[in-house]
Parts: sequence; C-alpha cells; structure tokens
Amino acid sequence: MQNHSECPVCKAGISEENVIPVYARGAEAVDSQTYQQLSDRGIPHRPRGQRPDAEQLRRRRPFNQPPAPGVNNEDGTPQTTQEARQQMQQAFLSRLLLLIGILVILCVITF
Repeated sequence: MQNHSECPVCKAGISEENVIPVYARGAEAVDSQTYQQLSDRGIPHRPRGQRPDAEQLRRRRPFNQPPAPGVNNEDGTPQTTQEARQQMQQAFLSRLLLLIGILVILCVITF
C-alpha cells in the first residue's frame, strides 16, 4: 500500500483509514476501527462502505507518440510556428537515422 495510492479496480483513492485488512498477522483479534456492538444473534453489524472519489490522473500518450497535427499539449492549445517547425525537423531526422541504420544493417548482412 505504500507504493499505490489508488484501488486497482475502481481507481478510488486509498489510505490507512479506509482499508479493512482481511488477514493480519500479529494483530489484535478485534480491529478497533471496525468493532461494533454485536446484534441480537451474535453477528457483528456490517460496516458501511466508504468510497472516496477517484483522483484525477493525467492522460499519457503511449510510447511517446506525438500529438495530433496542430496540437501541442494535452489540453488542446495549438503549437507555435517554432514548435511546429522543430517537430517537423525531429520527425525528418528520426526517419533519416532509421534509413541510415537499415542501410548499415543491410551492408553488414550482405558483405
């Protein structure tokens, strides 16, 4: 729980207060947090569920994919001309290096 701040199923936030342990080694037989008066039949009352609101997470682009054309940020703000030019140059250089790498591999294989 130290590394995870949300439920893997419902994505609600979790903390020490809203987690009910199912198995606890070395703990008291009765959990003081959920202890309630026993009903007439000797069955404890079921605790009410408390579901905190899910935390808003930022959307991440998988595999570092560039955004849609003309869009720079995830909130939809348009790119400036300098950012658009820089993105085009990076795409060109990426393709050029890929082509050179393929040619080198083909030369190594054939010779």
